[in-house]
Amino acid sequence: MCRMIAIISRNPVDVAPYFEALKEQALHGKNSPHGDGWGIALYNGKDFMLKKSKEFVWNAPKFSAKAYMAILHARKSSFSDASVFFSHPFVNDLRGKIWSFAHNGVIKGLSSLSVDEIDTQIYNRIFVNELKEYDPVESMKRTVKKIKSGGFEYTSLNTFVANGSQLYAFRITEKDEDNYHTIFYKGDSNMFLFSTERFGNGWSELKNGEYAFADRTNSKVKVKIGKI
Repeated sequence: MCRMIAIISRNPVDVAPYFEALKEQALHGKNSPHGDGWGIALYNGKDFMLKKSKEFVWNAPKFSAKAYMAILHARKSSFSDASVFFSHPFVNDLRGKIWSFAHNGVIKGLSSLSVDEIDTQIYNRIFVNELKEYDPVESMKRTVKKIKSGGFEYTSLNTFVANGSQLYAFRITEKDEDNYHTIFYKGDSNMFLFSTERFGNGWSELKNGEYAFADRTNSKVKVKIGKI
């Protein structure tokens, strides 16, 4: 169970206020605290930065860096102690791009398939294997099917996936009425935000079984909402 925020922007923006928003969610948000480590993946042109910690995110110093795209994550452990190795996002090198993967939820029994991985790492691995042949939406559909067919129950498969030019938010929850495993979104052609909780005004909510696809490869941010 986690809190997370994602950013995609036409121009580079400072992630500092969004890191502070993540701290607020982690310490005072729903089902808080989320104190089992944190991580940030940042894309700024050809530069990529990954920063992780096993410490309380609310004790982290202010962090300022500019990025066109970012995923910020605060973890609440379900299976293991805090560890920098278990802090999201998890990173994959595929098709000449760096893919970042962050998850909010629990997949029951999945971690039993590996002695040194948590459920999200195995979830990520299944998704990346599908991504070798399919686009991200189809890859997620096939990943969900494999998890279900394996008999693994889940509270949520909510995920942010980024590759530097594209950002995906998937909302897949066990129950339609779930006010914890939520994904909200807002923005325009210059910048778009996704978050597990609202901060400020103007947010809409992804429904269970929906995904949002945001692309900044052209001169503006384009967003599409679809069904998984």
